[in-house]
Amino acid sequence: GVEAHDKVYQQGEEALTELLAQHHPVCSENKHPDIISIPKETTIEDLESFSPQEILIVFSYCLKGLNCPAGRFSSECHRCGNCQISELINLISQLNFSYRIITTSDDFLSFMDETKGRYKGLLAVSCPHVTNRLGYLVHKKYGVVGFNILLQENICLNNGSYQHSEKGDKKDQTGFSFSLLEDLLNKLRLNSNIS
Repeated sequence: GVEAHDKVYQQGEEALTELLAQHHPVCSENKHPDIISIPKETTIEDLESFSPQEILIVFSYCLKGLNCPAGRFSSECHRCGNCQISELINLISQLNFSYRIITTSDDFLSFMDETKGRYKGLLAVSCPHVTNRLGYLVHKKYGVVGFNILLQENICLNNGSYQHSEKGDKKDQTGFSFSLLEDLLNKLRLNSNIS
């Protein structure tokens, strides 16, 4: 029927968009800045017009400790204080932003499908592989603009290690510049309607 045809067309369009994103990466293998705007012309001023409820903050499960009591490969957090995620969630909650811990790229895209239209801005903490694979796709498919702060420690160095992490098989805990995200959130809070 028509519905099945539309779904096939949509999946084809998503696959092509993802392929385009991979052929036009937002970060190269030779150059990994700390923060990337998506699309590249996005500025902090673009996000300042959004309410906290319109900005989603997402971060990868691999920031969790190896012995996370909520389970490492999960979207849950018990705020135990054993990793940067607890501190991050506390800050995000104080500023009334929404957040999501992402386990896989498909998990993230399913969440965005379920909440389509709710978010206009995105602040992400992920590796260059995820940024290249999803940055352009998320902007084009959902109309979301924002920034990606790149993980700096123990990141996936190639597509093989990225594929393992997508199955929950990430042996190392990653890290990132918490102060960079904190500064970005404080700029948003100070320069907009965010109280």
